[in-house]
Amino acid sequence: MVTRSDASPSVSPPAGLTRASAAGLAARHYSTSRTVRPVPVHPLCNKVREFGDLLSRHPFLADPEDVFFLRPDKARKALNELRMHWS
Repeated sequence: MVTRSDASPSVSPPAGLTRASAAGLAARHYSTSRTVRPVPVHPLCNKVREFGDLLSRHPFLADPEDVFFLRPDKARKALNELRMHWS
């Protein structure tokens, strides 16, 4: 556990901060930087990844993750071309 004496900066605090408030910020930063929280993934992102996988299996994209760089009109055009290729 970090105490205020452990977290107190050895240099002068930034402008506008007292030594006690700088120590509090350092202790807070130290305690929160060690926690790792999972980032929730929106269900729509998984569908977009599936669409990117589909486009990469055909000669539209080199990498499935490149689908996130497509503008909506380009994604629509790729989908229409893919439909025409299947028919």
